[in-house]
Amino acid sequence: MNLAMEICEALPHHIGCSGHTLHLAVKAGLDLPVVSKAVDAARRVVSHFRHSSVATRALKARQEQLSIRGRKLQSDCATRWNSTFDMLDRLYEQRIPVQAVLADEAVTNVQYRKTLAIKSSCWDLIEQLLPILSPLAKATTIMCGELHVGLSFLYPVIINLTENTLRPSAGDLTGTQAFKETVRKQLVTRFKLDSETVAKSLPISACMLDPRFKRLLFLPEKAREDAKAHLTDLLHDSEITHSETSGEQDFADCSGTTNALPSEHKKPRLEADLEELFGFHYKSRNPTTKQPTTSEDEIQDFFQMPDIPTLGNPLEWWACNGHQFPRLSKLAKSYLAVPTTSTPSERIFSLAGNTVTRQRSSLHPSHVDALVFLNAN
Repeated sequence: MNLAMEICEALPHHIGCSGHTLHLAVKAGLDLPVVSKAVDAARRVVSHFRHSSVATRALKARQEQLSIRGRKLQSDCATRWNSTFDMLDRLYEQRIPVQAVLADEAVTNVQYRKTLAIKSSCWDLIEQLLPILSPLAKATTIMCGELHVGLSFLYPVIINLTENTLRPSAGDLTGTQAFKETVRKQLVTRFKLDSETVAKSLPISACMLDPRFKRLLFLPEKAREDAKAHLTDLLHDSEITHSETSGEQDFADCSGTTNALPSEHKKPRLEADLEELFGFHYKSRNPTTKQPTTSEDEIQDFFQMPDIPTLGNPLEWWACNGHQFPRLSKLAKSYLAVPTTSTPSERIFSLAGNTVTRQRSSLHPSHVDALVFLNAN
């Protein structure tokens, strides 16, 4: 992928897989000695309960006795940092019955109690890390999804995380401060947030073509002007191509089935997550009825259109309003279609690897194609 982007002159600003990049940034914070110490202590406790049926039964009895929701502890996976957050979140939720079981001499051996005991300083650090890890985990999950436009909300989410979630607070512990500083530096460096060419980057161009973030409220005023000028240049460069292909239909009809969002019962939770990740950058404006005649007029009228909700589908918006902005709709068709993560394709490779096993090594290639296709769709 990196080699392909190096030889692609039209896309000089390569950000890689956003999900993998965010994973590396958070992983750098979790690998700090003070944070890693707390995570390792939590991992030892979870491993003990998952391998001891006696401790598991005792934990269930304590949960019932204390009227705490009976949920099992979760272990983490090295290749998915989200699982580390899930492990810490579940362990902290069940910390009272867990500590009660570990302190019970009839259940836990004295020798094990010494090695499994989690210090109060580690509990305090875990308590402060959970509110920080939660939006990072939501961002990772959404960035690795394939049912929505992802490139346009990449920078709004990342910048909101660096300016708000990872901002130092007065009551932060030393480990919390180090984690915030490390992850923030990683995000700024890996996503090139301090680059002078960020206004002309592919994600910012896609962001300006998304009715949710077109005003670029997350960028300084100078960067917004540069991005708008770059968008004007892109329109001028594409005018000839547009005149030659003006008869093409850019998007599906707005009455068609273009909604690629999750089912209805999942919308409120996803919308709340998106609003939390987008932060205060989202803002609406009043529409205008002026018909654009030039590229500059088209951009001006587009910016005067009202913003759509954070859970709105920009592809559906362009399907219904693309006829008002023929030049911009061509750009939107190209930029909003660019995937921001390779996670979905990696899932297909993993699925194929699970299908073609030693016990099924004689599968015909066409059968493998059919099995993978049916599973993925």
